[in-house]
Amino acid sequence: MRVTVDASQVDGLVADLERAERRVTVAAATEVQLVGGKVTESARRRVPKDSGDLAAAIEMSGLHGEPVTPTTTHVEVGPAGSDVFYGRFLEDGTIKMAPRPYLTPALTEHETELEIRVGRAAVGLY
Repeated sequence: MRVTVDASQVDGLVADLERAERRVTVAAATEVQLVGGKVTESARRRVPKDSGDLAAAIEMSGLHGEPVTPTTTHVEVGPAGSDVFYGRFLEDGTIKMAPRPYLTPALTEHETELEIRVGRAAVGLY
């Protein structure tokens, strides 16, 4: 008795999975970037304003300041530039100043929305 193992469809399956991975990545990235933009705007509204420089410096980027691309699934939101270094002191406080957080509440405001959007993006593609 002989058994035949047919793996002829494996290449097609691998190609289908690779296409699905790409679609899920792009869909998830779109949602992450959309919510990242909302977090950015929320942080700009929440930040204590004196000159407005800190609010103007809050931006979204890829990890470690990398540019955002159509497949960027991780973003950072926060002040960019060395002349707004004091942003972390407002967020976390100092020995002489109580915290006045603006980034953490901005993220918290949109955290559930992010989870729902990314989940729907992934489910909608299968």
